[in-house]
Amino acid sequence: MKKSVIFDMDGVLLDSVPLHYAAWQKTFADEGVVLDFDTYLEKVNGQPRSAGVSQVMPHLSPAEVMRVAENKQRYIRLLFSQTPPSVMPGVRELLTLLSSQGITLACASSSKNAPTMLTLTQIDGYFSAIISGHNVTRPKPDPQIFLLAANALDVDPADCVVIEDSIAGVRAAHKAGMYVIGLNTSKDAQVRQEASHHAEDLAHYEDIYTHILALSS
Repeated sequence: MKKSVIFDMDGVLLDSVPLHYAAWQKTFADEGVVLDFDTYLEKVNGQPRSAGVSQVMPHLSPAEVMRVAENKQRYIRLLFSQTPPSVMPGVRELLTLLSSQGITLACASSSKNAPTMLTLTQIDGYFSAIISGHNVTRPKPDPQIFLLAANALDVDPADCVVIEDSIAGVRAAHKAGMYVIGLNTSKDAQVRQEASHHAEDLAHYEDIYTHILALSS
């Protein structure tokens, strides 16, 4: 029986992927590296900043990785201040419906900005637990972040549904022993192939809600 739903943030709850991609492009351009969207999906999306830097520029020293990661943080904060990300269509409706059924909710995001962004967009109150980059030591596809969320909710991992849009997140959720609904918001074909169930986005919240209820019965 599924008792809890764990959401990724960027590209799932918030329309922030274009902003993150732009920030990463600028960050790597400063280092003389051109970042295309396919490489972003494969090596950066869903990863902590330092892991993303290391994936794209594996020759950098730890100090250099930290420097580049801090540059990315500066760029994304600037973009967020200029154009704050909006809540994705269907998110508030789905969160409200799930909560009304007593299904506990968590957000599990590799971003250290997650608590702040959820508060700014006024959806933090839906979540019984928020696990962010501040809490994890091993990036997705390691299952640590989702296991921490299940522990914070006091539920068995097998009783959790994860909603993700990155292939690293899908694989992490599977490794945690969780059912995964993959969204097409990042346009990553691997998400569709490897998720337990697939949906275009949370604008189709009624179908997703019905599917989760069927898993919970």
